[in-house]
Amino acid sequence: MGAGEEILRRLEIIEAKVDRLLAAVPSAAASASGDALPDHQLDNAWADKEIKKDPKRYSGPTMVGLRYSQAPAAWHEAQASFLDWKAEQGRKENPVRLNNNGKPWHEADTFEAKICRAWARRNSGRPMPAPAAPGASHGGDFDSGGETPLPF
Repeated sequence: MGAGEEILRRLEIIEAKVDRLLAAVPSAAASASGDALPDHQLDNAWADKEIKKDPKRYSGPTMVGLRYSQAPAAWHEAQASFLDWKAEQGRKENPVRLNNNGKPWHEADTFEAKICRAWARRNSGRPMPAPAAPGASHGGDFDSGGETPLPF
């Protein structure tokens, strides 16, 4: 066996070991997107919450007042990213701070991030409704020459 064949054989051994190591480590894309709940759990009432506040990194129209099922995937990804960051801060600052159920607070944020990722996955292919115009919630047409259709 020549020196060149010996080098090739050792390179193949190294390559096989690297492949095994890479298979054991989750990919960057999988760790960035995190875990999501199974799709069938989104049909529960507790999973379709009302949106109270938009995440700071979300640049689209406001989703406040809508439900999770009505928000686009971009909103859910931004919210899940924020909740993951919030949970990580909770783990660093006080890992034993408990909520009323006796579980660490950061676990609630992690679970909420899973809900958001599941909604992002479900809503990614669906057309989302356009946000309502400001006057539409009152039933009035405020663009009709300045006159409002009020009965008094």
